[in-house]
Amino acid sequence: MRGVRRHLMLGVLGSLASLAPFAPSVACADDVGARNLAEQMFSDGKKLMAEGKFDEACPKLAESQRLDPGGGTILNLAVCHENQGHFASAWSEFKEALGLARTDGRRDREQLAQEHLAQVEPRVSHLTFAVEPNASVAGFTIKLDGQAIGQAAWSSALPVDPGAHDVVASAPGKLDQHVAVQVAGLADSKTVTIRALDDAPAQPSALPDSVPEPNSTEGSPGKRVAGFVVGGAGLVAVGVGAVFGVEALQKRHDSDATCSGNTCTTPDGVSLNDDAKRFANFADVGIGVGIVGLVVGTYLVVTGARSKPVPASTAGRVKVLPVVGLGTSSLELSGTW
Repeated sequence: MRGVRRHLMLGVLGSLASLAPFAPSVACADDVGARNLAEQMFSDGKKLMAEGKFDEACPKLAESQRLDPGGGTILNLAVCHENQGHFASAWSEFKEALGLARTDGRRDREQLAQEHLAQVEPRVSHLTFAVEPNASVAGFTIKLDGQAIGQAAWSSALPVDPGAHDVVASAPGKLDQHVAVQVAGLADSKTVTIRALDDAPAQPSALPDSVPEPNSTEGSPGKRVAGFVVGGAGLVAVGVGAVFGVEALQKRHDSDATCSGNTCTTPDGVSLNDDAKRFANFADVGIGVGIVGLVVGTYLVVTGARSKPVPASTAGRVKVLPVVGLGTSSLELSGTW
């Protein structure tokens, strides 16, 4: 194949020898540096072509054409791609060179482009898309090697160079469909079938900022402090209740010494009996409030490790006040957490 390509290249260069030098056409451009670079790329490309190094020559000629487009450069680039075996690129470039030659009145270039077009066109490989009817939804697109292909061209045979090509079909709310296709080097014809796209998984909606996240592990120092305070107050209340309970038992014991059963006839016995009852009430209230305080305090400490923090100015305010009334006594527990 390399010998055939070299023979083809030498034949082309021989045909070009009778033409005017293939220097790039110099367009009216302000960037002299770009034109100078284009000239250098063109010279390097032609030298590499003469050595049969088409893989190195073609990129340099393509860069020269990009920097300073011209009929001579595009014709050389087409010849390079033809020898490289990229017949689709060569076919497109010979078509462009033919149009420029006719515009410029260059009959020599026009004739050369027509001759090579006749040789290249039968060798071009093609790719066709077969899109299933239910695949084309709103916003459906097909890209070939990153280039979007219009719907009108899906059923047409598109010229492609040999090698690996990537086809991507996409649509809003659908999963992209990737198809890798390998095109042979000479007059190959491939069809890519695009099936219906699968639905993309639903995206979870974001929670509003004001709604706390479930199972949050963010701790609340204020709430935990309040729990310790309430639990401590409960423990103190239990202790106070226990003291009053012991005192009530002692008063009851003393009153029994001067009373007969439940009947007290002496003033000391009546006073001791009343004190025993009052201290017993204090004991009941103290121990009851203390147990509640311990339970509430434990709850606040445990849940404070998972809930959101509260302002420090309002956390941990707890008050324990004794309330004594006629014939009754109690402890009042209040606070914020």
